[in-house]
Amino acid sequence: MEDYYKALGVSLHAGKEEIREAYKEKAKIYNPDNEDTRKQFILINHAYEILTDDQKRIKYDQEYILSKQQDVTGVKRRKGATFSYLLNGALVFALIGVWYSNQNHNSVLEKRYGKLEQVYKDLKSTLSDVQDENITLTQKNSDLQSQLDKMPVVAASTSEETGADGIDIGVSQEDVRRIMGTPSSVTKLGSTEIWNYGLSSVTFSNSKVDGWRNFDNNLKLK
Repeated sequence: MEDYYKALGVSLHAGKEEIREAYKEKAKIYNPDNEDTRKQFILINHAYEILTDDQKRIKYDQEYILSKQQDVTGVKRRKGATFSYLLNGALVFALIGVWYSNQNHNSVLEKRYGKLEQVYKDLKSTLSDVQDENITLTQKNSDLQSQLDKMPVVAASTSEETGADGIDIGVSQEDVRRIMGTPSSVTKLGSTEIWNYGLSSVTFSNSKVDGWRNFDNNLKLK
């Protein structure tokens, strides 16, 4: 899944004001009319929309933390399987060394066996380090789950009122165009459209207002 926190350069605990400032800085860098930065501009707009909406952010954070837990579990499984394979391989080499020692190659094979024994000890030490790391990752999983459990549930608020006198949730594109005039640029992503008025913008979902960013204080809000 997309990492919206990484896209805006903020932490999981960032507040709305910090997210707003981070978005403003990114918006100055990425130009929606530039093909090279268009996708990044869409990404940070989507990130800002999700992370500044309490209900949407709660849902995203739940999926985000779950994906991090799955990543950690995958790392533990891969590391555990890799070192188990290495330990088994070391044991096979040790047995080969014993067999050769019975073939009257004592002097040479004792040195080889000594090296294999050292390799085996090194692998056991490495495995111990991995087990310690697994304990640390498990603790991080627990902390992430604890954070998820403490997140408040906020009811979503929407409005179907017609914004005849100003921009509001649910207002049609026709009303926004009548109120604000033609946007300086339009960015489309599926059923989502972003109308830009300088640094300010209005986001539409299925041709209805879904949110806005009034950075220039030029939007006529209801």
